[in-house]
Amino acid sequence: MGQNLGAWVTLLSLAVIVLLAILAVRRTQAKLLWRLRNRLIVTYVFIGVIPVILLGVLAAGSFYLFAGQFATFIVTTGLESELSTLDATTSATATGSWPSYG
Repeated sequence: MGQNLGAWVTLLSLAVIVLLAILAVRRTQAKLLWRLRNRLIVTYVFIGVIPVILLGVLAAGSFYLFAGQFATFIVTTGLESELSTLDATTSATATGSWPSYG
């Protein structure tokens, strides 16, 4: 009877060792795949999201510069118009030739 019990202990110990080895392989594999998944997510973010953000920043910067140029053009045009009006007024005052309205 003792010999049969020793065989059972050996068989069950072997089964437990095999099952623990399978469990260890699964956990290790899950951990490695989780690391790989994280790396893939970071890669996808750098490939897909960062360029979109950079394009948005580039577009916003271009719009800001264009708006500055347009504002400068509007102010310069207004100043030139005012300058030509003042020039005509000072010329008319200097020569004494005011336009007659009637």
